[in-house]
Amino acid sequence: MNTTNTATTHTEWAQVIDKSAQEGMLYHFNGGQAYMRDGDDLIIVDMTQTPLPSVSRNTGEFADNYFANYDPRWQSERIAQSPLTPFYAEWQERNYPVDHSL
Repeated sequence: MNTTNTATTHTEWAQVIDKSAQEGMLYHFNGGQAYMRDGDDLIIVDMTQTPLPSVSRNTGEFADNYFANYDPRWQSERIAQSPLTPFYAEWQERNYPVDHSL
């Protein structure tokens, strides 16, 4: 399984976001950006960037304040019920197909 340290593609990040939702650690997803907790870090993934998502890892006071002011339950439940991976796998294959002939 991909992690915040190994994911690179949209599909891999969708898997990480889905797992974060299942664990109740997805704080925000608006169709483009995901905010999730990884230990004490706030991970922000911008899925609108191509060919690969952009990712930032935030620590310290910024992350602490974000976690203190937002509740992950609603977003986590919503995405856990409708995972992102199938959509992003299809989108990635259509837009950035992998050449399996090599």
